[in-house]
Amino acid sequence: MDTYRGLSYGTVLHCEGGYVAHNKAFDEGGKLIREFKSERPSLYANFVDGMRSRRADSLLADILQGHLTAGLIHMGNISYRLGKQMPAGEIKERNRTSKDWLSAFDRFQAHLEANGIDPDGLIAGPSLTLDPERERYTGELSDRANALVTPDYRKPFVVPQNV
Repeated sequence: MDTYRGLSYGTVLHCEGGYVAHNKAFDEGGKLIREFKSERPSLYANFVDGMRSRRADSLLADILQGHLTAGLIHMGNISYRLGKQMPAGEIKERNRTSKDWLSAFDRFQAHLEANGIDPDGLIAGPSLTLDPERERYTGELSDRANALVTPDYRKPFVVPQNV
């Protein structure tokens, strides 16, 4: 695990017979079974090094792919922030025209119920449409969604419009 200000953070994967944390596999009793060593630097360090060197060809991951991936994550978060609590039946009714979506939602609902989570307490956000050329939302709730794209910065942590 990594630490920040005395707090541990990271990802822990629990599985049959133990868990994996920070590139190490442990048995159920916490005994180290195996350590996985990477031959390449962390993507975070590589990104910072690439920014400092100004050499895009030194990056281990394509920067456009990172931008697009982060954009999808932000889109989901913005939809969630614009959403409202809704019973599972109402969520299904809103999306009844997509058989694939309904099938995925049924599996999701079964997973929640199997873990003692009430699926009627879910937040359902709107479907957002993105204009990829302008990277702005269009259609229903686009004004509210676009207002969440760039936060109101707190001084002195302000990012200028033109860098």
